[in-house]
Amino acid sequence: MRRFVLIAPLTLLAVDAFADTLYRCQDAKGRAVFSDEPCGPSAEIVELEVHRPSAAQRREAQRRTAEAVAITDEIMRQRTRQRALAREAEIRFYQERQRQIEREKAERDAERSRTGSTRYIVRDLRPPSPPPSNGIKPPKPDRKDLKPPPKRPPKPRPPHPPRP
Repeated sequence: MRRFVLIAPLTLLAVDAFADTLYRCQDAKGRAVFSDEPCGPSAEIVELEVHRPSAAQRREAQRRTAEAVAITDEIMRQRTRQRALAREAEIRFYQERQRQIEREKAERDAERSRTGSTRYIVRDLRPPSPPPSNGIKPPKPDRKDLKPPPKRPPKPRPPHPPRP
């Protein structure tokens, strides 16, 4: 964009350097070819009307170009500033994340130092429910002489009606 803004006014100023006369010829394939020099005996002269801007128009074009360059520069500065702010925010986010990880690790290490490096498995030896109120104690689960209750035979079903 900036390149275009700089080149556009220069092309307006360079219009004076172009020739006012062009020659039109046909090549071997019959296509029209334009040149600033005669390209053969069949060359036709094509007169061009070149608009030459006045000094006021050139100054106005230069002013607009300078204004466009200033706007482009301001936009580029804003983009650079936004990128820097985004980069700083990302860095702060990752630094805070790293600090959180380090705090959690320090807490785990402190817990390990308080309890020792070994872990203990603690089993709850209480029964899952309170004993019955009539004073009968539930059987101990590790006794081998206890057998599960016998299965009842299935109840007889009434016969199905015959199918048609």
